[in-house]
Amino acid sequence: MTLIGHFGGLTPQSLLQPYGSALTATFDKPLRGRYYCMTVIYERNMTIIYDIALNPIEWAKVSYELHTKGLSLVSKYVWSVKVDSENYGKQEVTTEDTKHIISIDGVDAITCRFVTDAEKIETQLLDNTNYDIELRQTRSSTSETKWINPPGSHFIMEFDNLVGKQQIAVVPELVYVIDSFGPYQECVFMQTRLSNINNTEVQLNFKILWSTDGVQTKGAIEEMCVNTPLDDMGAIQYHVEQALMAFSVIPEPLIECYFDAKTESRSECAPDIIAKTREAKSKIAEGEDE
Repeated sequence: MTLIGHFGGLTPQSLLQPYGSALTATFDKPLRGRYYCMTVIYERNMTIIYDIALNPIEWAKVSYELHTKGLSLVSKYVWSVKVDSENYGKQEVTTEDTKHIISIDGVDAITCRFVTDAEKIETQLLDNTNYDIELRQTRSSTSETKWINPPGSHFIMEFDNLVGKQQIAVVPELVYVIDSFGPYQECVFMQTRLSNINNTEVQLNFKILWSTDGVQTKGAIEEMCVNTPLDDMGAIQYHVEQALMAFSVIPEPLIECYFDAKTESRSECAPDIIAKTREAKSKIAEGEDE
């Protein structure tokens, strides 16, 4: 994959290629698990930071509430959009415990957690003593009901009025097919993460990628990277904040938003772009209240 930076501060090559062009990526072959898309990728990153401290049990409860709404936190390494409900909520958990016991002349003398340690001790005793040595295993299990922490920070989504199509590529993501050209499809992708950072703050991150053909105007980039996933972003933010409100008053979050070219530079999102995301969340809230 070849990366070529075209981003903020560069002189435009023409009136159709203004300042603020982003990341170019040329692929030699289709991305595995994705639609086969065009050759230029523009990337937008938006992180909403909530100054909320949640302990592991509270975080597990937030995860469960989101799961019931169709937003399930999963590992980035999942291979299917099918979600296992046993990873959420309050579940009975069985813990298996195996012990390796060495007896000397019929008396239990040494207990090891790992069989390799027990075997080494057994060998030393057999080689260097005349005792009657025996190694045996005991197994026990205990069950308890507890809140399950989510297996990861990425989302598999299936909620009402979801616009994007859920798929698994390098990570779980929503795909928005804009247009088709024979074997090619022009697409917008959105990868969404929710993380409890050191139990001190919660971060909701959206990464939007637009695959297209050729360098685009600022208006076209905003239309694809801002407006295309906007309804889903508003719904996700609404559901996340509803889940968080059960445990804390939500302060005004800090929002970081960039159109990013990792090999060159970055340009901050304009205030109206951030405002659009807030308005999309408010629209969802108003619909829920009706």
